[in-house]
Amino acid sequence: MKTLILLLFLVSCSSTNLSSYTPYNVSIKPGEVKLLSLKTPRKNAKGKVSCNNQEIPYLENNGTISIFLAETYFSKLKPFSCQYIEKEEKVTIANIKIEKKAFPFEQLSVDRKKVFYSKKDLKRILKEAKQLKLVYKGNKKDVFFNGPFALPIKSKVTSIYGTKRLFNNNKNSQHLGTDFRAKLGTSIRVSNVGKVVLADDLFFSGNTVIIDHGLGVFTMYGHLSKISVKVGDQMNKGHVVGLSGMSGRVTGPHLHWGVKVHGHWVDGDSLI
Repeated sequence: MKTLILLLFLVSCSSTNLSSYTPYNVSIKPGEVKLLSLKTPRKNAKGKVSCNNQEIPYLENNGTISIFLAETYFSKLKPFSCQYIEKEEKVTIANIKIEKKAFPFEQLSVDRKKVFYSKKDLKRILKEAKQLKLVYKGNKKDVFFNGPFALPIKSKVTSIYGTKRLFNNNKNSQHLGTDFRAKLGTSIRVSNVGKVVLADDLFFSGNTVIIDHGLGVFTMYGHLSKISVKVGDQMNKGHVVGLSGMSGRVTGPHLHWGVKVHGHWVDGDSLI
């Protein structure tokens, strides 16, 4: 991922006919994202790319198609393929193999109200779920960034992506983000160029900022004590989105950093 600029603008071999295209073989693990740069099946590609029956936005440049491939944390480990489709023609451009991955386990104790929801809280949770569904739709064909992603803070990781959790010895969950140690009031910086699509107080993640980076990639910054941006703001890489805190469902001050690609929460480390 550190060679993002190179991969996005890689000059590849000249285009080939659909019938003679040789597909790439790619492996990925649950909860991972990979940037694939594939030789375009046709010069000035105007068709669409579909992976596992999901349309994937792509960037075409000088004979190369660049896409972000994401695999769900809840993967059934079944192989699939990616196709390029234009009009009545279809060609397989990549065959994807899913490898197994183990995740750790931890127990946490939080406010009982954050585990056993009142009718009022449940109503709020469901309302926010609908709100977030709209936020993550985005305009997936936009591309706001042209360089590599970066961590939002340089600090110790206190809980890695994918950790299986048991809250208050009762409720099972998965931690689909990365927690960083951050004392109250630490500046939190956006991972790449993008647009603010949410800046709000949410039940689980507290004061939260979500950035749309384009091509189906979003980053999320949770449990802030202060939000320093508003919806619609254009963000440069490294811009401060807010200050760390302990709002929402937490056991102490920290930053929760989430990465969502094509509707899947993925490990941010695989994006960097």
